[in-house]
Amino acid sequence: MNRKHLFVPIVMAVALLITACAPLATPTPTPTMPPLKPQDLIPGQSGPKDIEAIEQAAQTIASEELGVSPDEVTVMAIEEVQWSDSSLGCPQPGYMYAQVITPGYKILVKVKGQEYAVHTDARGRGVVCLNKD
Repeated sequence: MNRKHLFVPIVMAVALLITACAPLATPTPTPTMPPLKPQDLIPGQSGPKDIEAIEQAAQTIASEELGVSPDEVTVMAIEEVQWSDSSLGCPQPGYMYAQVITPGYKILVKVKGQEYAVHTDARGRGVVCLNKD
């Protein structure tokens, strides 16, 4: 075999060996932010245990959804919860929800003798959940 014909395969083999032996690029670590805590999510409030803010949010949500005055809504109990998604534990047919743990509250309210569950996120947005809890 002619020496000229061996040159190209030898050069390719050397190039392949050099490439294969080169260190892999180390990925640059991406800075991560610490997870948000519920107290970080309630603007203007001292924290998630600000009972007055939670009660006001529940009264506003219930009064708007049930068509009554906020004065007719009595808060009976407040429970801090971690909802499994952005539906706040009250998914509605035909809607899609972000699959993220959502900190919030389950608030039991009474309106005209009837008890309702108000589900909120930590920002005070929520819904009267008519599903059986």
